[in-house]
Order: sequence, then structure tokens, then C-alpha cells
Amino acid sequence: PTCCRIRLEKAGLVDAALRCGVKPFSTLTALLCKAVRAYLDKDEVLYSYSTDARDALGAPNALYNCVASFQRKLPLTADAPLAEVAVGVDADLKENLSAERKLFRIAEQMGWVYRVYQQKASLSIKKRIFQMGEYISGFPADFWVSYIGSPLLPHSPELEAYLTDFQTWVLPDGASLAMEVTSLHGVLTCCIENKVDKPGYLEALRDVMEQEGIRVLEAVHIS
Repeated sequence: PTCCRIRLEKAGLVDAALRCGVKPFSTLTALLCKAVRAYLDKDEVLYSYSTDARDALGAPNALYNCVASFQRKLPLTADAPLAEVAVGVDADLKENLSAERKLFRIAEQMGWVYRVYQQKASLSIKKRIFQMGEYISGFPADFWVSYIGSPLLPHSPELEAYLTDFQTWVLPDGASLAMEVTSLHGVLTCCIENKVDKPGYLEALRDVMEQEGIRVLEAVHIS
């Protein structure tokens, strides 16, 4: 995959979210959908995202196996207003944030993992399959977005490694584009891995952001 990074002024995203009447993450996801639609020239975008399911499981201090992953197909036209897209995304997110939905999704995922475990395959192959988090739901997405908020909450010694080496990026095994987003000091940093053999994604993303008044501070290709 090629890697790129885009940094956005968070205040612009918050303002856009207020205009749409939804959460900033819903607005960000809607903007990413619009950019991916333009980039891939598709009338339907399939996106994936993860949620923290530790509360639903009653395990607030768990370190793994407590992420519920969801997907959604989104029909999208080139001139769809941001507010219209964001409201639909927000409703989907709120539905899946319920404890019942998280528990059901965790059960589905663990069932999938158990089926992989039962297969007659080498440990290395099974390990690789277990690492394919985006593909847990059974089919690949156009893009995957992971938002971890401020990496300083709680304080993390891995912050510098994250900002420089991007070792915590979500690998796009089951998605054309994988995006991991942090929020720090009023700036959103989006680290992106792109498996699509086609130029122009950063340009599409910049265009969508600037159309909605979100200031792009940086947009660079890393490799």
C-alpha cells in the first residue's frame, strides 16, 4: 500500500458537524464517504468502523478482543449535501453504539474466529487471518476508519512512535483504504494506507474538506 497523511483544523470539522446537527465523527465519516465516492467513481460506498465494546462486556480494563466492527453500504450521488449524508451516518453509528448491538457483533466475530481456529491450517496462516480485523465481517470495504481521539488520553508512551512511524495504522487487509485518525491540540491527523493503484485520493480528500470550510493544514504522500 501507499501511505499518506492529511492534517485538518479540528475547529472546521466541529463547525461542519454543528451545521449538520450530528457528532464530529459522523461528519468526518460522511466527508470520507464523499471523497471515496469521487476517488473510486462509485455510486455506493461501503465503509467499516470499530467501536469500543468493553462497556457492553463489563470489562472496562480489557486490553483485547473487545472491539466490535461494523459495516454499512451507503448509496451516494456526486451532489449529495453533506448534511444529508452525515445524518444517515450518525443514525447508523448511534444504533450500533447500543450495548445490545455491540454484544451481538462481538458474538458474530468470535464465531468467525472459532471457525478459523477449527480449520486444518498452519498456525502462521491462522495468525495472519486473525490479524485481518477489517475482514472479520466476511467481505471487504471501500474504506475503514478508526478514530482514537487524543492519544494523550490516557497518556501513552507510544505517542511519538505513532506520530512518526505510524506503527499503529489499521492494515487495509479488508479495505481499499485504511484510515486512522487522532485528535491532538486542535488538529486532526489522518494516517492513510491505500491499496488502490490509482492516483488522486489526497486531491479528492482535500477538495471535499475545503468545500465544507475545513482548513487542510497538510496533505503529503509518505511512500
